[in-house]
Amino acid sequence: MMNLELLYQNPTRSISTVNYIDSDADGAGDLEGIRLQLANGIAVYLSSGTDWTLDWDERADSDLPDWCYPASSWELRTPEGEIPPELGPCLGIEEIRNSVGETYGLLITYTHVAIRATAGEYFHLEIFPSEA
Repeated sequence: MMNLELLYQNPTRSISTVNYIDSDADGAGDLEGIRLQLANGIAVYLSSGTDWTLDWDERADSDLPDWCYPASSWELRTPEGEIPPELGPCLGIEEIRNSVGETYGLLITYTHVAIRATAGEYFHLEIFPSEA
């Protein structure tokens, strides 16, 4: 269950990608989700569910979610692009729904950037300048 109020109530300190590292793939890693680190110490992880809907996982610490097993096969990375050091307060959230009304993505707007995270066969992330 997504607790979207958590994003409105707590400024976002940073965003990281969650990448699966294949030991044979020269460290390239597949994008499997994102982590939003909130000012209150909670980390929110967004990823693709088995039915391609968006999964939401909250953690009170910096540990990886249970689906990141074994932990040695996963890595947090700074996304590419011009992203402020702190994203700050969330100004808006739009749920992106599929044809049967299930949430498969979120468009999260901050002062300087917007984040579009969508689930599917592959997790997809777009970060672009905000129009807020």
